[in-house]
Amino acid sequence: ACVPQDEVCDGVDNDCDGAIDEGVLQSFYVDADGDGYGDPLAVVEVCEFTEGLADNPDDCDDTDPAVNPGVDELCNGIDDDCDALVDEDDAVDAGTWYQDRDGDGYGDDDVSVQACSPPDLFIEVGGDCDDDDADRSPALPELCNGFDDDCDEVVDEDDAADAPTWYRDRDGDDYGTTEATVVQCAQPDGFALEQGDCDDHDPEVHPGAEEICNGLDDDCDEATVEDGLVTFVGEDGTVTDVTSFFAEGTYSDPGAWDLDTDGQFWFCPGDWYTSLVISADVSVIGVHGSGETTLSAGDQRSVITVRSTGVDVSVEGFTIRDGEGSGAVFGGHTYLGGGGIFCAANATLSATDVVITDSRADVGGGVYVEGCDVVLQSSEITDAVADFGGAVAVTDGSLTLSDTVVSGNTATNSGGAAYLDGSGDATARLTVGYSVIEGNEAVYGGGTAAFDAWATCVGDAEHSVGYFANVGTYGGAAYLSGSTFRSNGCDWGVDATDNSPEDIYIDPYGGSHDFGDDTDFLCTPVTCE
Repeated sequence: ACVPQDEVCDGVDNDCDGAIDEGVLQSFYVDADGDGYGDPLAVVEVCEFTEGLADNPDDCDDTDPAVNPGVDELCNGIDDDCDALVDEDDAVDAGTWYQDRDGDGYGDDDVSVQACSPPDLFIEVGGDCDDDDADRSPALPELCNGFDDDCDEVVDEDDAADAPTWYRDRDGDDYGTTEATVVQCAQPDGFALEQGDCDDHDPEVHPGAEEICNGLDDDCDEATVEDGLVTFVGEDGTVTDVTSFFAEGTYSDPGAWDLDTDGQFWFCPGDWYTSLVISADVSVIGVHGSGETTLSAGDQRSVITVRSTGVDVSVEGFTIRDGEGSGAVFGGHTYLGGGGIFCAANATLSATDVVITDSRADVGGGVYVEGCDVVLQSSEITDAVADFGGAVAVTDGSLTLSDTVVSGNTATNSGGAAYLDGSGDATARLTVGYSVIEGNEAVYGGGTAAFDAWATCVGDAEHSVGYFANVGTYGGAAYLSGSTFRSNGCDWGVDATDNSPEDIYIDPYGGSHDFGDDTDFLCTPVTCE
């Protein structure tokens, strides 16, 4: 017989009511995938929890243990965490997407979203420093344009793709050399964008400069020559091409030019037919020397004329030829004076590396000096003709010959090489310093004729300098009248180089005198001793 008791869950009808385990069963959910979450559609009532069951109905896919509320949402098209949402933005593997407004493949770091799939205009890569400009992104090269093109937070860095090479420019003429180079966008101090400067210490010399006559390769192009150019350089340094003026002259019509502005005239190689009247402190320079540059007056006037008091003139590097003397007042008469150089003023004139040839005048076929102090150095006077002073004449002032040769000149009257006249209030002086007076001819003084004047010849035993093979009817080397002549170590010729008929003749009472080499003596108006 059934004895009623309290119903317990044991599979027996304990309370004898005809029902088994009523009221004491527990509800569980089938957990087929064993992930601890049951299938809400698979409810079972059992006395106690057993394996394969779950105490919750939260599994949304009881066939996949990776899908349940206890897992993280993933971007895989599945509702992993059973929240009825698939691939929501907080998925643990959701990507960061950056807005790419300019479509350059790089997004804006300041405009980003987390999502499994990119929204429109969003991409996976950020780093764009200007998402409104497709020409700026980390994939692009840096350019020298004032922008951070490659988005590395540095503008116009040295490795920019178009960064130029700058060349050391010491003289600031915008052309440098390869002595030192810098590659960067901005121009460094002391550097230039162009190279090829052949003299980086002279701002006037660089590629593209105008070639002028100055002995320099101004345009740094060795193929460009200076021949046929003339340049004027003013006292203020201003450079002017004056070629057109001097190029006008011809032998039959030499141009006459007044040089009345202080400065330098640079003549480059060529035959220049001109006569120059100088009235300022002027230097006239043949840049490449007397062998390359000629000044010719076409046998019509003096090549160089100085008549202005107080000026300082220098002439260098020319052959001066075909001069016909200018007007000179001498002894109350007007004569042609100084075919090559005419200097009649209280002025100074120096001539260096000058060859005066094929010139003529009445007085001073090559050079006429009246009131000037003139110095000829390392020069030559040859084939000049005059009545008085075949090569030179000094009627007032001084003439110094230094390392100069005076040869082959003729005077039809006095002073084949030099004529000196210091009569009246004039003072005429000649100094022959380490120079050669040779092969000149005249009636009075084949070498020098001196009237009331002073002459000096200076040499030494180491140099063959002095008077040689000069010929005169009276005084082969010198004819003196009322004059003083001093020799300090000069040579006076021997045998074939002796002067004829004597070395010195003193008129009227001093007679003839002969000397040897390296001789010291003093001739006065009455004798030599």
